[in-house]
Amino acid sequence: QLPGMLHAKTLRSPHPHARIVSIDTSRAEALAGVHAVITGADMPTKYGVIPWTPDENALATDRVRFVGDEVAAVAAVDEDTANRALDLIDVEYEVLHTYLDPRESLERHDPPIHPDNKKGNISKHVELSFGEVEAAFERADAGELVLIEDDYTFHGTTHTPIEPHCAVARSSPDGLLTLWSSTQITHYVHRTLAAVLDHDPAKIRVIQPCLGGAFGGKSDPFSLEFCVSLLAMRMGR
Repeated sequence: QLPGMLHAKTLRSPHPHARIVSIDTSRAEALAGVHAVITGADMPTKYGVIPWTPDENALATDRVRFVGDEVAAVAAVDEDTANRALDLIDVEYEVLHTYLDPRESLERHDPPIHPDNKKGNISKHVELSFGEVEAAFERADAGELVLIEDDYTFHGTTHTPIEPHCAVARSSPDGLLTLWSSTQITHYVHRTLAAVLDHDPAKIRVIQPCLGGAFGGKSDPFSLEFCVSLLAMRMGR
């Protein structure tokens, strides 16, 4: 809790895959108690912890790719006002084909999940080899070893840290941005904040409170960290 603190809320996509045709924030901005509304146009710079796939945006710019994808954010005097403001943001979507099977997305590339990906809907190919593979194949052909071939599928898992994702930002008059976040890796957040917000890295401080576990689920920068930072910088609150 900081003096004069505003509350931010995120508007999320109801569609698993859709193109954003238009976003009208005028009704939300006119609501008493709302101080600011931001969209993907305010933070167009892409980022990504994995160097070869910088394909993330702090807020969706051209399309949404999952139910819950972040589309806009508001800052208001309290949480209830922020929630009411979300209902006043008008987003027009063009619903696109939904990819629910990874095997289908390997074969089908229209519509593309990321239009600028030259590999279609394939992010990357990975081939892992351990030990003397060719020699082992030869020994298997000779009957010395048993060769087992199959396709394996592993279901996804969900990280369950004690506390939810949360962030608080403060921008001081001298341009110092301070962010408190339940992040696992402060350096990733610091680096991407500087790039996406086009802010001097020396003027950004990221503070990690004591966490009740993370397990990898808090290792990436998340939308809320960019949103509260930009809103704090604009509002001086």
